[in-house]
Amino acid sequence: MSKTTLRKLLNDFSDVQLRSLIMDVYSHSKDAREYLDFLADPDVGKKTEEYRAILRKEATRYTKRAFRPRISRLRATLKRFRALQPGDDAVAELMVDTLLALIGNGAQTWLLDTLYTNIDKFMAEVMAFLQERDMVQDFVPRILKMRRYISDYRHTVNPLRKIVDSNLSKAGADLSQYDLDA
Repeated sequence: MSKTTLRKLLNDFSDVQLRSLIMDVYSHSKDAREYLDFLADPDVGKKTEEYRAILRKEATRYTKRAFRPRISRLRATLKRFRALQPGDDAVAELMVDTLLALIGNGAQTWLLDTLYTNIDKFMAEVMAFLQERDMVQDFVPRILKMRRYISDYRHTVNPLRKIVDSNLSKAGADLSQYDLDA
C-alpha cells in the first residue's frame, strides 16, 4: 500500500477509529511499540545505551574459535535505531562505537579475510555518514586512538591499519595534527 492510499484511507476514519487503530498497531508490532514508546518518552541517552549493548555484543561475537560478527545484523540494528530519529549525533556515536569494537577485534589477532572486507565496507559507510554531516573531525581522535592499538605481525602489516588509514584519507580527515606513528 502506498502512502497516498493509506492517507486516503485514514482520512475516512473518525478519532475513535484512529485511536483504536494505533492501539492495535501498538499491540501487534514490536517496532511500532518501540517507536511509540520512544515518541512518548524520548530518552535518547537510555535508548542509545540500549542499542550500544546490542551492537557491541554482535560486533564482538566469537564462535568457532574466531571473531564472526554479522555485519548485516549490525547494519539492521543501526537502521532500526535511525528509524527512531534520535538525532545525527546519537547515530554517529553508535556507528563509530560499533566500528571501534570491530577494529578492536582484530587489533591483536588475525581475522578472517571476508571480515576484513566487511569491516572496510562498514567503515566506508560510517565515514560517508560522518562526511555528509560534516562530523569527521569530531571522531578522528577516537578512531586514531584505536588505531594505535593495532599491532603488526612480525614483518606483516595488519590489514586493519591499511583499512583505517585509507578510509580516513578518503573521508578527507585532517591528520596533519596527529602523530600516526605513536
